[in-house]
Amino acid sequence: MEVHHHSHKPKNWKEYITEFIMLFAAVTLGFFAENVRENLSNREKEKAIIESLKEDLTKDTAQLNYLINEYPTKISNWNDSLHYLVEHKAINGNEGVIMQALNNCTIWEYYSPGEIALSLTQSTESMNLIESKKLKKNLLDYRKNEKFFSEYLKFIVTTFQQTDTATLSVVDFKTYRNIIGKSTLNNLYMTSENIPANIVFNTYDINIFKRHIRNIDNANLKVVDLKTIYSMLLINEINILNIIKEDYKN
Repeated sequence: MEVHHHSHKPKNWKEYITEFIMLFAAVTLGFFAENVRENLSNREKEKAIIESLKEDLTKDTAQLNYLINEYPTKISNWNDSLHYLVEHKAINGNEGVIMQALNNCTIWEYYSPGEIALSLTQSTESMNLIESKKLKKNLLDYRKNEKFFSEYLKFIVTTFQQTDTATLSVVDFKTYRNIIGKSTLNNLYMTSENIPANIVFNTYDINIFKRHIRNIDNANLKVVDLKTIYSMLLINEINILNIIKEDYKN
């Protein structure tokens, strides 16, 4: 049996170079295509983050505007009413209106940071998806001010709690609990209809009432202190929303 051996013509150097170039081009194009897919995916993720952040901060600015411009005035007016009633009216016979003012000037409302902004600044992966350096910087500024607020709030909440506890020096726990129980998330402030007609105080000693009012005054000053921090946070949030408007138009 004859065996036929096929001879192969040796490749010249030009053919080797051509094959190398084609192989290199294929690998490069594959790598480039993967980068494009990854970049598109990251941009979609960034877009989703920006949309959520924008929605979150829009609600947050409304909350801060209320805490800066409306809430302090509301609570101060009720505090002034309490002063007037105790100092210029007889406590006996005016229990209802005094209790209303006492309750309403100790409604403690304070800022609750937006979850999206907080979680974003706490995630390195999410922050890396954001291309805008200005946005990153302002988010970090917001995070710094939010941390300061959170630490200060711990101190203030203690003052609020001590003031609430001191209220039991003039009204018994059961009556106070029943009054608070009539409040709702939509209407924390008591109307005259919410106050029991037959309310009786633990004491009618005006000096005890005045001492308690001084505690309330101190707590109300803390509400005013918070306005400065709220203003800083609001400026941060407005800056972030403006950057989003400028850098993410599409």
